[in-house]
Amino acid sequence: MPRKPSVLFLCEGDATNPIAFYRGHLPSRALRLKKWPAFVSHQGVVYNNDMFGSLSLDGPTEIVVFRRPVNDEGFTVDMSEMILKARAAGQRIYSDLDDDYWHLPPTNPARNLMTPETLDFWDGNIDASDGLIVSTPGLKASMATHTKVPITVCPNGIDPALYTPKEREHEPLRVGWLGPWNWRKDDLASAAEWLVPILNSRAGRLIFVHIGATPADSGRVEDILPGLKCQVERVPWVPFICLEQSIKQVDVMLIPQRLGGEFEAFANSRSPTSAIASIASGVAVWATPIDSYRRFFGDALPDSPEVLLDDKAARRHYRREQRKLLPKVNLHETALPYERLFLNGQ
Repeated sequence: MPRKPSVLFLCEGDATNPIAFYRGHLPSRALRLKKWPAFVSHQGVVYNNDMFGSLSLDGPTEIVVFRRPVNDEGFTVDMSEMILKARAAGQRIYSDLDDDYWHLPPTNPARNLMTPETLDFWDGNIDASDGLIVSTPGLKASMATHTKVPITVCPNGIDPALYTPKEREHEPLRVGWLGPWNWRKDDLASAAEWLVPILNSRAGRLIFVHIGATPADSGRVEDILPGLKCQVERVPWVPFICLEQSIKQVDVMLIPQRLGGEFEAFANSRSPTSAIASIASGVAVWATPIDSYRRFFGDALPDSPEVLLDDKAARRHYRREQRKLLPKVNLHETALPYERLFLNGQ
């Protein structure tokens, strides 16, 4: 059995941050369960030997995974020289990405933060690393045009201990859309033409639920689904670790994704994390069949939302078939690609 090197995931936030959770806290836990000395922190330091570490550790780890190199103010910075020095001192450094920041949709809030200078910094940091870790094959294909370093796909996983399937359906049926407003409103708006008639024709039999509403939202579901006649409810945004409690307030989760034009590349880099959390919570899922969703669901993705809205037996069938997918993303499977990379470099 080869010796397992120590690993530190440096994230831009704690476990309440969804990206930090999926790309740092979850894989470190998965590796620890397999007896790896794996750690996670959002407070990095540089030791006198030029290696990176954490305030919570006595010294540097052998491997460091950078989620996003940032300064104390949270801005992406050029750390390429520091990364090269750490590598020269014997530390292995990997960069990590969960979204295609080079092809952000025009209305994505992060687009205002990703200036050309910021992206140049990120390019430099990645090129200085031993390799790049990404969450989906679509993101790997996109990033292959940005860097020559090896790219490894380590998909987002799930910790089953955080979820308990709901026991029964609501009456009337509750249909959810998981949407931090500013980040997902375009996806829902892109479905308005076909979704509004579907919901209106069943207005007396279902309630449409916006999960993740906040007082700061610049609009409402009714604004981007014009003519909607069914009842709409809002479930407030909660800390990420409490997401299961919100998801279990619906019976069907709809995950539309805007495609085409400037939205296409970003869409096909997305991870099916919302779907995974919904399935683990006992909710049947329909989603726009983008690349990562087709790869994850296979035949367990219904052809249309109506299948789930109209037939209780169909909902039961798809819940059962979709739950069979969870072993593909459990903690053991989450750890495997990281283990292959850290032990074999591939």
